[in-house]
Amino acid sequence: MKKKNQKNIKKIVLSLSVVALFAFGASYIKEKSDESKVKEITYNAFVKKMNNKKIKTVYYYSKTDSTIECVDNKNKHYEFTNPSTDDFKVTLLKNGIEIKTPKSVKKENTIYKIKSIISTIYPIALIFLIYESLKGQLASNDDALDDSDKPKIKFVDVIGLEKTKEEMKFLVEFMKDPKKFKDSGVKIPAGILLYGPPGTGKTLLAKAIAGEANVPFYSKSGSDFVELYAGNGARKVRNLFKEAKKNAPCIVFIDEIDALGSKRSGAGGNSESTQTVNAFLNELGGFSGNEGILVIGATNMLDKLDPAFIRSGRFDKHICVPLPENKEERFEMFKLYSKNKKVSSDVDFMKWAKKTCGFGGADIETIMNNAALKSLMNENKEVTNDDIESAFYEKLTKGQKKTRTEEENQKQLKIVAWHEAGHAVITKLLTDDEVVSVTIAGSTSGVGGFTQSIPDKQTLQSKNDILNKIVCLYGGRAAEQLFFGNSQDVTTGAENDIKVATNMINRLVTEYGMSSSYGLLNLSEIEIADKKEIMNEMKRISNSCYEKALDILNNNKLLLEKTANLLIEKETISGDELNEVIDGLHS
Repeated sequence: MKKKNQKNIKKIVLSLSVVALFAFGASYIKEKSDESKVKEITYNAFVKKMNNKKIKTVYYYSKTDSTIECVDNKNKHYEFTNPSTDDFKVTLLKNGIEIKTPKSVKKENTIYKIKSIISTIYPIALIFLIYESLKGQLASNDDALDDSDKPKIKFVDVIGLEKTKEEMKFLVEFMKDPKKFKDSGVKIPAGILLYGPPGTGKTLLAKAIAGEANVPFYSKSGSDFVELYAGNGARKVRNLFKEAKKNAPCIVFIDEIDALGSKRSGAGGNSESTQTVNAFLNELGGFSGNEGILVIGATNMLDKLDPAFIRSGRFDKHICVPLPENKEERFEMFKLYSKNKKVSSDVDFMKWAKKTCGFGGADIETIMNNAALKSLMNENKEVTNDDIESAFYEKLTKGQKKTRTEEENQKQLKIVAWHEAGHAVITKLLTDDEVVSVTIAGSTSGVGGFTQSIPDKQTLQSKNDILNKIVCLYGGRAAEQLFFGNSQDVTTGAENDIKVATNMINRLVTEYGMSSSYGLLNLSEIEIADKKEIMNEMKRISNSCYEKALDILNNNKLLLEKTANLLIEKETISGDELNEVIDGLHS
């Protein structure tokens, strides 16, 4: 800490010195510039100004001077030919003009002397200080590994991910006793890569390994190695591994490693990024896995990494860190992140665990934290269901719930209600997905409403699953067309639905080999000059899915209308309430 403080003080002093020198330089240059702006005038013009009392100072030494400089009341400098008369000095004094000799000014003006000295050493001092400042800046991250700690987090503190933790136990054993593995002829991978969606606990797991093994944990980000000038990133890489070897056994964790190791272009060259990547790969492959150093990288985009990173001898051990697999794991997360909060007894965490399908641990932590913040701001003693509902809504829509005006209710409420009812009805009738809730509560982010459903399948999907999902996405636009009775008055509310559906159709045709026109081909791997045929195939699938959505809603128009009316009445309905509407029509 003391060393760090000394470096900070040195940086401050250097920065202030550079600023001071620049300020002096600007002042000095301005002064010299002012001095150089001396206008030549005739002696008669000077006499005229003197008679009009416009001259305040004259720099005069003797009548042998060829020229004389004077300053008027506005501090403007003039130069005129010396009249060389004996009574010139007397004339000046009679007119109340101050007389100074150039030499006496220089001899008597201490400030001038100081400025003269500084102006001599100024360029050298400035260059030196800038050099020191840049050198300090370049080395600012060299000691980034100084502040390490031994995390207290253990595997028991990581909710869920049981299979992942089981797979990681050998890493803990290695960190505790590297010699045991070396004697057995077992080589531990040089690098471990944790991959998975954002917020699933990759950093937490890396810390848990260090906590279980009781070894130092050094954390850096891939962006820490991204530099502007060639060679700086590579130097940081070398310093990192040098420091790690000094502190072995230890864990070096690099988050968002894709910022460092994204796929390189085929151009090669000596760019900063290429040098940094090469340095990292050389260092990673340059030491034995049994030296007690474990390098762990984390990424959300495994497919974006350069192949050289994930080949054997580099990050060749890949461990998936998935989203919570079931509502039981999410239930435990809600319990964990509410431990230090006062939560109302009527809050059912299992209900929220069921409702947050597809959410990671970080998402659930954010929801509970924001719910507690809302409770505090509302001066409530406990976190209530309403607080969690509001935080959940903001997380889902990325905005706050918007209060509709009376005019908006009249103009758009019915449209939004029919739109969301279209999504909900088709989801219930066409798929096995569970509709959790439907709302027409608008958001400040622009979301007019949404239908939340839990997929029946979260792994492999069949062609029918994908097509049915596309039909569900088109349900909102189809419901609007039925509401208006034509396709000309439909709104932009389906913008995001169409965007998601287009992506799904594109992948179905070009990547999944599910198009009857192209067979088992991955078209994204083929250079196709004319993509007109692909567009025609995608359009055919899109039209077919939209027609199916219209048919389903036309055949169940009464259910669609009742669902929309219930939404207008209540704003938000649950899956159970939707089931009651369906059961009421079938009874």
